[in-house]
Amino acid sequence: MTRQHQTLKEAYGSPHADKWREAVEEEMRALADFKAYRVVPRPRGWPIVSSKFVFKLKKKHGQVTRFKARLCCRGFSQTYGVDYADSHAAMAHPTAIRAVLALAAQQGWYTYQTDIRSAFMSGVLSERVYMSPPRGMEEPDKDGQVWELLKGVNGLKQGGSTFARTLLKEMYSFGFVAASADECVLIYTETSDGSAGRPPKGEKSILVVLTVVDDLVEVGNDKTLLRRMIDHLKKTFELTEDGRMEWFLGVAYRYDPSGAIVADQSAYLDGCLQRYQLTGINPKPTPMSFKLVLTANEEEPDMELHSYYRAVVGSLVWMASWTRPDVAQAVGYLARFLSRPTKAAVQAAHRVFAYLKGTANYSISFNPSGAVDRAADELLYAYTDSSDADCPVSRRSTGGYLVMYNGTPVSWSSSLQKILALSSCESEYIQAALAAKEVLHLRAIFNHLGFEQRRTLLYIDNEATVALSDSPVHRNRSKHIERRWHFLRQCAAEGFILATKISSEQNVADLFTKALGEEKFKILRHAMGVRDRQVRSGTVVA
Repeated sequence: MTRQHQTLKEAYGSPHADKWREAVEEEMRALADFKAYRVVPRPRGWPIVSSKFVFKLKKKHGQVTRFKARLCCRGFSQTYGVDYADSHAAMAHPTAIRAVLALAAQQGWYTYQTDIRSAFMSGVLSERVYMSPPRGMEEPDKDGQVWELLKGVNGLKQGGSTFARTLLKEMYSFGFVAASADECVLIYTETSDGSAGRPPKGEKSILVVLTVVDDLVEVGNDKTLLRRMIDHLKKTFELTEDGRMEWFLGVAYRYDPSGAIVADQSAYLDGCLQRYQLTGINPKPTPMSFKLVLTANEEEPDMELHSYYRAVVGSLVWMASWTRPDVAQAVGYLARFLSRPTKAAVQAAHRVFAYLKGTANYSISFNPSGAVDRAADELLYAYTDSSDADCPVSRRSTGGYLVMYNGTPVSWSSSLQKILALSSCESEYIQAALAAKEVLHLRAIFNHLGFEQRRTLLYIDNEATVALSDSPVHRNRSKHIERRWHFLRQCAAEGFILATKISSEQNVADLFTKALGEEKFKILRHAMGVRDRQVRSGTVVA
């Protein structure tokens, strides 16, 4: 049931053949209804793109909710400048999604979720694209003919960008504007008239829409705006309303009576443990041993091991990117060996899963108002740290940062710095500049939403770095530092960021720079907001 079928023959020969046949017929009806193609003679001298059906089980909280069959163009055979020119899609970054959800929880806003069905078929193609019918769906009386695509289909290089232009045109015509920091965060505001279901008269009504290709997440304080927007989009698209946001991109969202929104990936984790046959693995207290040192495989690569390792680390990256910042350092370290993994690297990846299995109930929470003792215009704050010259091969430093809003982690990073620092002060200064860039990005999102931050405290555990961020002290030691890293000093001078000294024991970003012992790891994990929240019947017990 969990394996995805590869061909029509395989799907039609499975125990769920009726379900798959119905899904295929639904897809073919959609292609006809949208007038997505027309049958034409095979053109001479023009590339013909192949196609296939892709079968997928759509799940919610780990349970199958729909059998989906999508006709996909094999876009990898397209040629740039011939049958496509653009290949981007409208996809809000996870950081932007978490930032908006953090604000929604803090303000007590509703969440909602909609899905645009057969989305790519809504966009009209401007290029000539010819596609051969999928194997098993050829029309016997039209031998030697192909499909000329008139609308976008899944897999087409320009399918995402064509649909994005159509969607954004409709959103802009309604009155939405894109946030300057992320064009996939769309904002609509108006003054409320105080009628039923709206904010008090004279206050601001707001609706924020996050676009992730054909999935839309809506948050706001006025459900009449939501209904008006949905009615507007239904004139152009076929919309499915999923109600309150509860399952999105493999993340489950639960709602606590206190007003908190809890995000966890326990169902996704269960699927990974089954897929990689790790259900019997014994839990570990930390994601990585602080004594671990891996090396790249210098022998002829084992392709089976290589493929398996990339899949395992890819699954870990997905969890570390959405709800588990506590494994970001371990996953980032493992990712350094993707091209030449060893059996020791595979065992280290299994240990991360062992840790996740033992902490399956751990999650992040978007907190209600009053979660932290801070002024409303100082709810955004950050930590930054680096581990000086810790890479035994390149002698570059591992750096990390964590940005919090109202006690919720909204952005984090753990990575090897791209340049060689000559001192611990320099590596800390470089990492602080990277953190400052992320802080300014988030400040722009919150400011555009109407929740301006007066200044953002950036916590650093290196006194020299704090001093250097304020003025060009120790010039002989810092004159070689590239100008771009002095961006931090400019942010401090303009009052956007205030570099603040903090002890190493309190610096949460230390967790992103190296493997820690069990006691310190648990302290910092709790401080960053990753905590045990047992879920029962939709209610979160912290």
